[in-house]
Amino acid sequence: MDNLVGVVNKPQFDINTFQSGTPIHLKQFALSNGHPLQNFYALVDSCTPLVIKVWAYNKSDNDFDQLEIDIKSVVGGEYEINLMMDAL
Repeated sequence: MDNLVGVVNKPQFDINTFQSGTPIHLKQFALSNGHPLQNFYALVDSCTPLVIKVWAYNKSDNDFDQLEIDIKSVVGGEYEINLMMDAL
């Protein structure tokens, strides 16, 4: 669990790392085979120890969508989160 950015013991999100307005890079993987599904940038809207809400641009709708990502999805490998400064 040491390689998960912004995840602290228990597991929980570090609310000091994911503050409102923080730019992040998200990757979503298929749970069945680990195949990458989506790769996109987003802004953190809000963060609690168990859930991050982000705004991501949806190219097909030409609009922004709000996504809710729970800690289980990150620890379970469905999502990978990197801070923008780490992703560059």
